[in-house]
This record gives sequence, C-alpha cells and structure tokens, in this order.
Amino acid sequence: MNRSILTHALAALAGFLLAYWIHKPVSIRETPAPAIALPSGGLVLERAPQAPVPEPVKVAAKEAKGKLERSVSVTVRPTVKESLTVEPSLKETAPALNTCACEDVTVDLGLLRMPDQTRRVVATARGGEILSAIDIPLEPLSMKRELRWAAGASVSFDETGRRRYGAFLDRDLGPFRLGVELGQRDGGLGATVRAGIRF
Repeated sequence: MNRSILTHALAALAGFLLAYWIHKPVSIRETPAPAIALPSGGLVLERAPQAPVPEPVKVAAKEAKGKLERSVSVTVRPTVKESLTVEPSLKETAPALNTCACEDVTVDLGLLRMPDQTRRVVATARGGEILSAIDIPLEPLSMKRELRWAAGASVSFDETGRRRYGAFLDRDLGPFRLGVELGQRDGGLGATVRAGIRF
C-alpha cells in the first residue's frame, strides 16, 4: 500500500515538473549594444540595460499612474540657421552659421503600461521646455483573452459499432486540464473523470 502511494506521489510530482517546464515563461534578456549612426542622420540608440533611469522619468511615470517599461534619453545640441548677407570684407569677422550659444538639452522619455494595458509615453526635458510632443501608435495592441472552460459533445463506438453519446466539461487550472464526461453505458449513464497537462 505504501509503495503504491509513493508511486502515485512520484508520478504526480513528475507531472507537475513537466507542466512547469512546458509553461515556464520565456523571457528575452536584452543585452548591451552600441549606438549606430545612420546615413540619414538618425541614430540607433545605445542599449544600456544597467544605466540608471533618470529621476524625472520615475516621477512622471508615478504621476501618470503607469508602469515604466522603458526609458530613453536623448541629448540635443540646438542649431541656428541664419540667412545673412555679409560684405566680402567682413566675412572673417561675421558670426559663424549653424552655431548657437544655447546649452545642450536632454529629453527623457518613458514608455508606460497603463492599467487598461494600453501604452503611453511621458517626456521631461533638462535644460529646456517641451513645446509639443506626440505619441503615434502604429500597430493595434494584441491582447489575448484567456479561456479556461470548454464544453461539448462526444461520440464513441462499442465493439459492435453502436454509437454512444456523451457530454464533457473541461477546466484549465494553470498548466493542468481537468475534465468530467457523462456518456451512455450499458444499462444507463457512466461518468469519466480525466486529468492532463496542457502543452
């Protein structure tokens, strides 16, 4: 008797470990990557998972009541293009074009996941004032609805080829699936209880 209990306990443990292994979440760890300058003048940002998140972004995310998923910092040096008509004799003393005495401006962005699972972006600026900003979602969010119940009809055949009808009800509990089925048997109805692992 004790041996039978031990065998069933080991089988249940093996099933649990198998279910855990099958349904273990797959996470992709983003590693550091260098910045890439693009021919158009754009920049693929350096990826630095260990860099500290700017405090203004943390504060803005808290105020917006969203979960901070990603932080981006961009430092910009302002440029000024002036259209000047300069006498040839004064070209050497004329102010250089495309220069600005302004200090660099750093814009900090944060990607937030909101309570309704949509995304918003918060922006703060160091050394400047945000005049306008826009967040343009380009793809609809894909949100899967988790269905845990299943019900339906079943048909089986006995050794004589006669059909037997039944109905079943299943319920998913994490990595497991439990079910019960009522079906025709000789002399009436019979019940079948089943348990399995989803994969």
